[in-house]
Amino acid sequence: GNTAHIEAIQVTYDPTRIDYKSLLALYWENIDPFDAQGQFADKGKQYHTVIYYRSPDEKRAAEASKAELQSRFSDKP
Repeated sequence: GNTAHIEAIQVTYDPTRIDYKSLLALYWENIDPFDAQGQFADKGKQYHTVIYYRSPDEKRAAEASKAELQSRFSDKP
């Protein structure tokens, strides 16, 4: 926790077998977006959630998936 790094993995995928939006859905199902202290039993800044992207299209898809998730849990009707 003293390195100022965030733990990360790089996912290499075949878009003919799974698309980026499906990967984003899996991501959101396997993290806790409401835990500002880390993930599940892993606490600390190095366990904050991050989505890296390789293109403007991936960035837009990641932002859209985050906005969709936020809208599902919004207090607003």
